[in-house]
Amino acid sequence: MIDSGRVVPVMDPPVSSATQVRFGPFAFNSRTGELRKHGIRVRLPEQSCKVLVALLERPGELVTRDELRERLWPAGVFVDFEHGLNLAVTRLRQALGDGAERPRYVETLLRKGYRFIAGVEPVTAQPLIELAPVAPDRNFAAAASGRRHKSSGLLRWEWSLPVIAVIIGILLVWWQRASHKPALFSAVPLTSYAGPQLCPSFAPDGMRVAFSWEGEAQDNYDIYVKQIGAAAPVRLTSNPAPDIGPAWSPDGRSIAFVRLSSASTAELLLKPSLVGGEERRIAKLSAPYRGYEDLRLLAWSADGKWIVAPDCAKTGSPVGLFLISVESGEKRRLTLPSTAYDDLDPIFAPDMKRLAFVRHSGDPAGDLYFLELTGDVRPNGMPKRLTFDHRRTSSPVWTGDGSALLFSRYSMPGSHSLWKIALSNPGRPEPLPISADNAFALAISPDGNRLVYTRETNNTNIWAVELPASQPDKKAGVPKLFIASSRQESTPSFSPDGQQIAFQSSRSGWQEIWIADRDGSHSHQLTELKGSAAGFPRWSPDGKKIVFHSRQQSYAQLVLIDLASRRVSRPRYEAVDEFMPSWSHDGKRIYFASRRSGDIQVWQIPAAGGPATQLTKNGGWAPLESADGMFLFYTKPNAVGLWTMPVSGGGERQLLPDPVCAIGSAYAVGRKGIYFIQQANRRDRGMLAFLSLVTGQITALAELPRPIELGLTISPDETLLLYSQVDQVSSDLMLVENFR
Repeated sequence: MIDSGRVVPVMDPPVSSATQVRFGPFAFNSRTGELRKHGIRVRLPEQSCKVLVALLERPGELVTRDELRERLWPAGVFVDFEHGLNLAVTRLRQALGDGAERPRYVETLLRKGYRFIAGVEPVTAQPLIELAPVAPDRNFAAAASGRRHKSSGLLRWEWSLPVIAVIIGILLVWWQRASHKPALFSAVPLTSYAGPQLCPSFAPDGMRVAFSWEGEAQDNYDIYVKQIGAAAPVRLTSNPAPDIGPAWSPDGRSIAFVRLSSASTAELLLKPSLVGGEERRIAKLSAPYRGYEDLRLLAWSADGKWIVAPDCAKTGSPVGLFLISVESGEKRRLTLPSTAYDDLDPIFAPDMKRLAFVRHSGDPAGDLYFLELTGDVRPNGMPKRLTFDHRRTSSPVWTGDGSALLFSRYSMPGSHSLWKIALSNPGRPEPLPISADNAFALAISPDGNRLVYTRETNNTNIWAVELPASQPDKKAGVPKLFIASSRQESTPSFSPDGQQIAFQSSRSGWQEIWIADRDGSHSHQLTELKGSAAGFPRWSPDGKKIVFHSRQQSYAQLVLIDLASRRVSRPRYEAVDEFMPSWSHDGKRIYFASRRSGDIQVWQIPAAGGPATQLTKNGGWAPLESADGMFLFYTKPNAVGLWTMPVSGGGERQLLPDPVCAIGSAYAVGRKGIYFIQQANRRDRGMLAFLSLVTGQITALAELPRPIELGLTISPDETLLLYSQVDQVSSDLMLVENFR
């Protein structure tokens, strides 16, 4: 402004009110939400952007978690505040290249909130400078006017040169980008048979693919080999036990695979890659958890001397990766995850200096890691994390130079499923130029010229069986479709008054909790957590709350929803897997399964919060309390049967030695006994049955038309039973040619 002929700059605004600020190499515009580093834009998710705005408004001061929750989520929005806020802060730190242990920008104040600790400067336009008026020089003005008339044409040409240069520069940039634009690769079916085709593995020549398939009869998983092209697959194994996870040896002469010899044990076997020839047993393994059976289980070393396979010390304990000698079967541990994780999907780098794998947390969701190796194939330090999305990630494969990994990340239809991430840029995967959705198992030929992945179609719905009133041991009605969509519906649960049903559904693209009326109508979404899984909802005895488990980052945790206020809360906050919850009959306790002791056991916690108490000692999950509150029922991981023990403590007793329940959750407790689904194996039809706790007699109620999935519930009047059924499951192998 003008002040008696003096130059007066306009002052900078305070940091808290500045639209643009600078800290370190970053510049941030709070109006547009743009974050730039050295002038290059950095991707920042919306919720992380809101956190950054809140912190920059008060740099150096504490911003509480409650303040951030109110800012990020308006009242009435059903989200998991704790995990949602943690995820937003984590992604903000990733964008800034910051860390929680040694923060440069965002500091955590334990259980309180966060503080921005870097220096912040406002960025404004150049200072506005105005000069005091000066009397014009008439002679100078006249001379300037004359020169302007004489040179106007020249000036127009001089001004045109920069404009032309800019246009040429833009055209050059466009041409360079267009000429380097990657091709969009297309995929065609390599197999299109009935049922799922799993675990593809390329032969060294890149012309054959081994995979696991139930065959035309759909009766048992065996190992098959398919030539690229129209040739029919050749069956390699024919044992009655399921064979999964084939991996071709580097010399092409044999194929290693895993045979599920029982519910808890497996064998690592070697078979010649041509039809005929004797199998050779290399080692005994623990059977993989059901959700892991379609993942890559084995990886060969480049010299053919070693195979990496998942194994664990005992049933229910964390699964680590072991190096196994092909010659002797000797085992050597490579990874030892904590109680909340399992390590699978191993793959050696071309130079054998690294081993990549996926660290899962109780379900197929997980993240990529890699382990540095010494010359004698021993761990060289701790595993390093590459991705932080905690999605259904699987089957990493190395690029030829070992600098990056390709991997699959299962997504909703229409979303990218195949990705690439460089070791030098953790947390920043890029989608591959392949139009692939629902992909989850990836293999690449040794020359890098072909890709094969598995594309899955899975439709699971909730079915109903009507029961005779007051006669639980009489024949039931024919099963009828009850709640259905084109996605997955499972784990139904009746409300205490029997008028509503809670269940988990993926119809929104994420596994969320939904509610429907007693007749299955008026389905509506209750949660919007957008995690990798939310399931096993259970109503409190007073009908005011629902407890369930949710996986949003690295482990499952218990979540409570107050149905009146729609408030989401957590009774526990520890970093361990806690899942499959249920209530005590009086609503004072919550039972759940947890890995906090090293293996999966049943625990309990006061519903209002407090210390957890371990109840079982020999394994247990899917706990339910008896109607009188005297006994606890539960099943066990990787074991058949149903067990019971007094709620007050004491020894356990096995009630049902024979049935195989779907993930141990296909049973419900009635007033006089237990309804359960008996199933010979995971692919056969099931039988709905009733166990009388008075007489011990088992009565068959109804035959179920298809294999069952998660959950079973009985209405309070015991006239309607709901269960989840697999109505369609298929997965084809898709081939991408000329990828390199």
